[in-house]
Amino acid sequence: MTRSYTANTPSLVGGRPFTRRPLSGIRQKLSRPTTVTSFGVTSACQTRPASRQTRFGLSCQAKWALLNKQVVASVQRRETAERLEHDMSTWMRERQSLGRRLARVKRRLAREEVRLTSAEESGKESSQMERLRTRVQQSHEQV
Repeated sequence: MTRSYTANTPSLVGGRPFTRRPLSGIRQKLSRPTTVTSFGVTSACQTRPASRQTRFGLSCQAKWALLNKQVVASVQRRETAERLEHDMSTWMRERQSLGRRLARVKRRLAREEVRLTSAEESGKESSQMERLRTRVQQSHEQV
């Protein structure tokens, strides 16, 4: 004999009659009855007014914007510091190489002073040394 389905007849689960457990979480919120108001259909689970929900959303957006702004500012400060460090190391290397070149020119000038007889050649060497001195002074000013 076949049993026909009726809404009031409990079905058997594991040899026991199935009883409905209470719902929890999102299912409970979704299963609450809805009411019809002059503003439209609303669920009974709505406890906050709409204005409060938007204020919460705006405050989250404001907090996120502030956090994003702080992170961007921090990254920019670090990048600026890295660029300054790179520029400083470049200027230091340039200053060292100019110092070495100046020392070489001084040694060469000292050796050539003994051999030079004409005043024209010594003037050319001294102008080269003056140019190097001005470049060294400029690199000191940059650092």
